[in-house]
Amino acid sequence: EEEDDAERGGEEKMVERKKEKDEMYVAVRLKSGEVRKIHREACATIGTASNSNNNRRQLGKAGRSRWLGIRPTVRGVAMNASDHPHGGGRGKSKGNVQPVSIWGTPAKGGYKTRKKRNVNRFVVQERPRSQNKKSKPGKKEQKKEKSKN
Repeated sequence: EEEDDAERGGEEKMVERKKEKDEMYVAVRLKSGEVRKIHREACATIGTASNSNNNRRQLGKAGRSRWLGIRPTVRGVAMNASDHPHGGGRGKSKGNVQPVSIWGTPAKGGYKTRKKRNVNRFVVQERPRSQNKKSKPGKKEQKKEKSKN
């Protein structure tokens, strides 16, 4: 009998529902409590990364970032008008323009790409949210209780 890849490493608790052989997805319960459909042939590691602080390291000098293939970041206002929408002009000003990329698409939260409906069709059950807030009364309820007493 052939087992699914998600069940091999002692992860039997994670697999919520074992699908039939002809179905393509297996429901997996994640650590957050979310139940999500994952392709039955997919290979994944569920857990946390061992070196989670790796992105917080300081490179120390410009040369070390160049060794990693990172090129210098030049601000748009420091460029010429032909090179960037924020470029050109006299002095340090971008001319009361909304922040945009070099190609003119809005930057800083102004350009949305996610569809409004069917945000994630692989989520079977969302993670439980705000459990403590429901049990505790809010400030308004506390004031009402104090005024009653």
